[in-house]
Amino acid sequence: MEACGDVHAAAVRVAALLPAWANVPVEVAPLNSLSRYAFKLTSPQKPGDALCVRLLRPQVDSSLVCTMQALADVGLGLPVLAADSAVVVQPYPARGTLDPAACKEPVQAGRIGRFVAALHRLPASGAVVPKARPDDLKNFMRELVEVHRILPLGAATELAMELDVLAATLPARSSGAADQRLVWTHGTLGLESMFEIYGYDEVSVYEGHLSHPAIGQNVEMRVELETATRGRWYALGKTVDVVVERKDDTPGSIIFRDTTGATRLEGLTQALGAVRGDVVQGNVRGGSFVFLGMSETRVDPGLKTTLLEMPGTRPAVTDLSYLFLMWCLLDGAQYPPLQARQAFLLAYLVASDLPHDVSSITDLLWAVECEAPFQAVWLGLAATLASATRSSAPSWAAFAQQLLTGLPRARLALVNSLSSVVIRQAVIEHGAFGVGAHHQ
Repeated sequence: MEACGDVHAAAVRVAALLPAWANVPVEVAPLNSLSRYAFKLTSPQKPGDALCVRLLRPQVDSSLVCTMQALADVGLGLPVLAADSAVVVQPYPARGTLDPAACKEPVQAGRIGRFVAALHRLPASGAVVPKARPDDLKNFMRELVEVHRILPLGAATELAMELDVLAATLPARSSGAADQRLVWTHGTLGLESMFEIYGYDEVSVYEGHLSHPAIGQNVEMRVELETATRGRWYALGKTVDVVVERKDDTPGSIIFRDTTGATRLEGLTQALGAVRGDVVQGNVRGGSFVFLGMSETRVDPGLKTTLLEMPGTRPAVTDLSYLFLMWCLLDGAQYPPLQARQAFLLAYLVASDLPHDVSSITDLLWAVECEAPFQAVWLGLAATLASATRSSAPSWAAFAQQLLTGLPRARLALVNSLSSVVIRQAVIEHGAFGVGAHHQ
């Protein structure tokens, strides 16, 4: 987990790859709480525009650009604007990452569950890549002790012993269980690595027709939006870049225009996805258009992911457990409420074509908690490293300490739940660390 490259040197590479970002002052900030390789690039001279810049580690990230492009091609990732041997650049969506508080709503939680299921439907190839297993966690601890010198040897020894006890105590899950399916995993999946392009009540594809004396009558047109403000339209055999504008003082207003402004479609949303309005061609208002919003794919066009640090083939539960823990980190150390996790996993199982009755959801909730201690150790170590090596970022030392010191209590709660239905239900409802904290 060695940091690579100089961040500001990467900004120079971005300027070389994207001329529009050359010769402008830039500001570089970490893209999320823990990553040391991903940054957000902004410029006071380009208000409203921002970039995601991912530094590429030699050898480690040799196939990352192809993976990010493949995600974009199937509608799950942000588009790749440019890349070379050192960086890959993507647009930073205007809406930013997901709000942990809003994600507690069952509708939004279910939406995220369907999106994660879509990620897990991607082809998984190659050998299993360990993450948060006892051996690789011990290697991580050794790095913090010997290389970074930020973890006391005694603490590392206690953690290693705790991991051994955990691995020996918790019963092995069946390889045929939903949580143990070997799938393509993001590796560091969290709300900070998922961007909202549209709300769940919006659409990103429109089809319809327009008429104007200078263009023709009943001309078929399709508009595909890549972000809330940009996309392409297809008409008369041509593909044209399109800009989307909305007027804050006119509810429901939406304007589609080509980048030159020669053609403008000024409309109002009549109902969800239904837009009617006027056509302006060369400043001449003389026609009309009608669009209907489309929803034609299992992939939610309003969510995208990026921030790939550790993609690879693993049991599905590794992504699910890590996601819930990261959700907790971003929401003031509040674990996602049971209702939100149930909605998430119901949608996840349905979208994965897996059994989704109450017992299946409960079993998956339990499996996530059995995995939580291992993912918590990884997250605690990563938070310790981020706190010690990122002087300009908020400290995650307290959160790391909370996770690592809470590990024995969480283990005890899980062990006791093996013989107590009441404790098992409490673990499912509050999480292993939540129950552990209340049974000190």
